[in-house]
Amino acid sequence: MKIILSAFACGPGQGSEEGVGWGVATGLAQRNRVHVLTTPRFRAAIQDYQAAHPNPNLTFSYHDLTPRLRRLIVHSALWQIYYYLWQRKIAGWARTLIEQFDPDLIHHITYGRYWTPSSLWQLGKPFVWGPLGGGDRCPPQLMASLSSAGRWSERLREWAQALAHLDPSLKATARHAAVALGGTDETGRCLRELGCPRVEVRLTNAVDVDFIAPESPDARHQPIFCSIGRLLEWKGQALAIRALAQAQIPGAQLVILGEGPALGRLQRLAQQLNVAESVKFLGNQPRQAVREWVQRSLALVHPAVHDQAPTVVFEAMAVATPVIGLALGGITIQTTPECAILITPLSVDQVVTDLARAMRHVASDPQIRHEMGLAGQLRLRAQFTWPTKVAAFESLYESVLGIKEPLIVT
Repeated sequence: MKIILSAFACGPGQGSEEGVGWGVATGLAQRNRVHVLTTPRFRAAIQDYQAAHPNPNLTFSYHDLTPRLRRLIVHSALWQIYYYLWQRKIAGWARTLIEQFDPDLIHHITYGRYWTPSSLWQLGKPFVWGPLGGGDRCPPQLMASLSSAGRWSERLREWAQALAHLDPSLKATARHAAVALGGTDETGRCLRELGCPRVEVRLTNAVDVDFIAPESPDARHQPIFCSIGRLLEWKGQALAIRALAQAQIPGAQLVILGEGPALGRLQRLAQQLNVAESVKFLGNQPRQAVREWVQRSLALVHPAVHDQAPTVVFEAMAVATPVIGLALGGITIQTTPECAILITPLSVDQVVTDLARAMRHVASDPQIRHEMGLAGQLRLRAQFTWPTKVAAFESLYESVLGIKEPLIVT
């Protein structure tokens, strides 16, 4: 097949959205011809990689708004407007490519946010949209875990989504998508409300096969827990700190990796709960350092109140580290009870108590940790590696195109 891939975020050796764009692009290019539309900020890294790993099936073009406008917007709170405008312009950038490359279909892969329209459906080719996120919301019973600013942020997000549903270009994108992929059931529901004729629920993220660590005995002897991600209130780091304080595990530490506007609030909370010496804020770390901290931890504690498919959950599963979180969003698809302890949220106090109980549980028995870690690795290897995900995308494309036998262009 010949595929145009829209990947606003796409870069080698990275996680999150950049890793998704790169993983899909390079995976598809093993058996198909792929042209990727992305932004110039990834050009140097991509060209360096291609020089060392040439693949004639994989080509890129780099598109941007005017440099002055990008500098004005990217470094401000108006970043989302920049992304919206980029998506409005992308069809114009791709028209010449359509004539030269003549793709079988077009696939928008990143950013995976359902409430930003894409103009690529206008190009007259079958259009695959997603996987997309953004439909999940903080449950009302957990709003009390947020500060007043955090609650206002959640309300503003909900209002922005409601306004986006009134956007004619978003509705047109939804109606003209041959298939829309929601990263969670809630996002799938939102896509159906927008009028998508065919909606499927699929996770965005995956990992390279060689990213999964070899099986080894549990060598975790120190009671370390980790929480990884941008320090945003909805990520739930405050719940993790409260759970650590309540768990009262002798010598336990919570290592928090990441930066963000919630840092001051989290530091004050740790002081108020008398666990400031036990909570370590290490800021942003290189990817290998993050992996090492996850591998040293008894569990990853990720009690986000909404999250599409946190990459760090897969990173924990890859190194046989159990996961503790909330039964909300993509983590419920990523994990099973064999590899994770997910708390059904009824109230803030109940969540903290159950998180603390889960932390004590994994700290109490190395055999429990070993079994959970092994189950996570097995699930990751079976369902969430890039070869598996790419094969699923190829099957999806064939169904969209009405192909009964595989169509592969080399």
